[in-house]
Amino acid sequence: MKTKLYILIGLILLGCSPRDNTELFNKACILEEEGEFEKAIEVLTEAIEIVPDDIDCFNNRAWNYYETGDFDNAYKDFYEILVHSNQNTGALFGIAYLKFEEKEYQQAITLFDKIIAIRGGGPFYLERVDNDFFGQAPVEADMKQVHFYKNLSQEKLDSKLQQ
Repeated sequence: MKTKLYILIGLILLGCSPRDNTELFNKACILEEEGEFEKAIEVLTEAIEIVPDDIDCFNNRAWNYYETGDFDNAYKDFYEILVHSNQNTGALFGIAYLKFEEKEYQQAITLFDKIIAIRGGGPFYLERVDNDFFGQAPVEADMKQVHFYKNLSQEKLDSKLQQ
């Protein structure tokens, strides 16, 4: 009888496992809105320790790193998303945007073109969102922004080449 009781308690404890990081993710979002990017990074790091494959946490942490000027860690988080979902347009957009910010316009254009090839459609293309990575809705790039920054990158590259 004790064995059955221990098995039952074990199953109950497994069901109550602290693998849900929703509260931490939401807390980080509030910190981001308040401009507390360093604190948000700490909270998202804790959330990732609980659920190591949460692409939303990696994506948000990457943008928080961007906000603090830590492009190296932002790149690392965007690339971590690509390890799990190699055509994740949200991560590709993040990398392309960082390249744009670093004035690496040709590399940015190449990445924006890759997003367009993956997603198809023009700047007003309405996309359907399917579950992607571990049943999560994928982090996707906004196609209007993709086209905007691709065109802006091209303008800046042309201007740079004319000088």
